[in-house]
Amino acid sequence: MDEPLLRLGLTAREARAYRALLAGPDGARSLGERIGASYPGIYRVLGSLTSKGWLIVLPGRPRRYAAVPASTVLAEARARLFPDLVPTSPDIAMTKGLEASLARAREVLTATGENAFAVTPGRLDREMVGHVLSLLSGCGASAEWYLNTANAPDLRALRDLQAPRVRALPVIPRPAPSPTRLEHTFLFAGRATLVMLDAAYREGRLDADESHALFVADPEVVRVQLEALVESTRALARRPVPVP
Repeated sequence: MDEPLLRLGLTAREARAYRALLAGPDGARSLGERIGASYPGIYRVLGSLTSKGWLIVLPGRPRRYAAVPASTVLAEARARLFPDLVPTSPDIAMTKGLEASLARAREVLTATGENAFAVTPGRLDREMVGHVLSLLSGCGASAEWYLNTANAPDLRALRDLQAPRVRALPVIPRPAPSPTRLEHTFLFAGRATLVMLDAAYREGRLDADESHALFVADPEVVRVQLEALVESTRALARRPVPVP
């Protein structure tokens, strides 16, 4: 079962650890028990997988690890090995679960070092508003976020999370949200990177397991998506929206 991972350069124990983490993030002690590795041994495995780009370390304590999708690892390896190769289709990767999606989005936005622009048409719960503010506060430059008018009280309550270079503007008219739904946040880092962060709600509660993110790294696709979203947001908010 692990043979494809072995052909990609992982050891047998690394392959077992990576496959186990595909089911969801975990800590070192728990993961070591699952795959039969000693405490020092599992840290060596996790360190090796992280340095190879197969895992990311999630923020917070105790330390937990999340698997990077194999498609993302392969795309990044291709870019390193063949930097002059022009892709024939957009590079797309997906993460499942809120923690892994937020960690990967933070990594992407921080790495670009460009201005960020974000739009959330529907209403988010306060926890998710805080997550997006944290992402935008950590981006490499300034950020602008247009969101639903229903989230104005949440922005006031979370004022401490807003960095000076982040402008969060609740200007999009609010529709009545259904209790079970997906709310999309479109995050653009410059004109070459798009993160679609989808918050899943079931019976009015944020479902962290079903929340996910889609990452697109293709300048032309991102440019077209950005321009279309800017136009629709301008119409909804009835005010000009700057393009980063």
